[in-house]
Amino acid sequence: MTLENFLTVSNIAKIIGLIFLCRGLIAGKRHWLLDNLPVSKTIGACVGLVKLEGTAETEAPLVSTLTKTRCVYYKWRVDEHWIRYVKETYEEDGRQKTRMVKTEGSDIVASGSDYNLFYLKDEYGVIQIRPNWARFSSRQFFYKSCGPNNPLYYKHAPRQGVEGSTHERTFYEDGIALHCPVYIEGYARPRQDIAAAEVVSPDDTSLFLISTSLKEYHKGRYASRFWWLCAWGLVFFAGVGNLNWDDLVYLLIWITGWGVLTYNNLIALGQSVDQGLANVEVHLKRRHDLVENLVRVVTALRDFEKEVQGEVTLLRGQLGIKKLEGRQEACLPALRAIAEKYPHLKTDAAFLDLQRRITDTEERIALIRAYYNEIATSYNKLLKMIPHRLIARLGKIISRALINAGDFERVTIQARFAE
Repeated sequence: MTLENFLTVSNIAKIIGLIFLCRGLIAGKRHWLLDNLPVSKTIGACVGLVKLEGTAETEAPLVSTLTKTRCVYYKWRVDEHWIRYVKETYEEDGRQKTRMVKTEGSDIVASGSDYNLFYLKDEYGVIQIRPNWARFSSRQFFYKSCGPNNPLYYKHAPRQGVEGSTHERTFYEDGIALHCPVYIEGYARPRQDIAAAEVVSPDDTSLFLISTSLKEYHKGRYASRFWWLCAWGLVFFAGVGNLNWDDLVYLLIWITGWGVLTYNNLIALGQSVDQGLANVEVHLKRRHDLVENLVRVVTALRDFEKEVQGEVTLLRGQLGIKKLEGRQEACLPALRAIAEKYPHLKTDAAFLDLQRRITDTEERIALIRAYYNEIATSYNKLLKMIPHRLIARLGKIISRALINAGDFERVTIQARFAE
């Protein structure tokens, strides 16, 4: 078959339809993955794809250009409207003629944007957001059209107008203000500077979203894209392409691609479940080590304080005996050593710190366990639904067990102190 014979209208339509179907499957994969991924809290964010809700905070807020709004991200532009007449050639009575046609439009004469590293804050803490390559969905700060009589007309745009200018400019500005509620989809990873997590762009940057609209607004965006792309794909593939028996090869390719994408989706979601379980185990180990170490430290500090207090009492008694000349001078070096090495003995503060850390660890475990159970439940439901159930059986993908409260008794440490 030559290239000219292959590149018929029917075959080209089938190729376009196949491209639409593949793009639709990719959108469907993202929809399934994000729809089954629960919203995480800042202290429970696992490594991998996460969804977060909170407010945008930063130590050094930006100031937007037009409205001077304190924010973490903004963009602005100035459009200048124009009317131009272009020469158009047309045929009339078998003769070519020309005429002037009026066209209208606008050109961008000035624009700018900026963002900085910021933090998402919820009721449990903060997590760093590194917005490089993110797709922003922000709120409008400013919108206004004006003419040369308005001082704004020349303030942020050049004095020289565009060709055919109507002397009307429109100013736009939007962004994410400080303390504004935000919804984020991105990839969580450990930070390089401290023991904490940050959200960055994954390999697929289209999955990094920072939006002022909450999750309900974005929930169906990939689902609608999936259905529209698949519908248009079928229109090109079957309708324009005149479906026949030879087209079973194309259908087989599409079904195979769908199966591969579905399998990869289940694997990716399963990895998120495993990461959630690993995060639970990490915090359980942290609780085990933390309680044991802090009990040991506080007990040693209590014993040391008791010993120091005994030595100080003995020294005070020795200093009170005036008949023992020279003993005062002999005791001073010991008192100085104690004062220099241990200027403050705060057993009460150590006990309070122990209690605070244990409480914080228990709250983290409860949140992470709830997150794991939620994502594991979504994953298990997906494995029981058609057609995912068929792919799961073929790929030998099994469900994940939930974590019950009784599973945590095995690592509970009782902090008991001697009287």
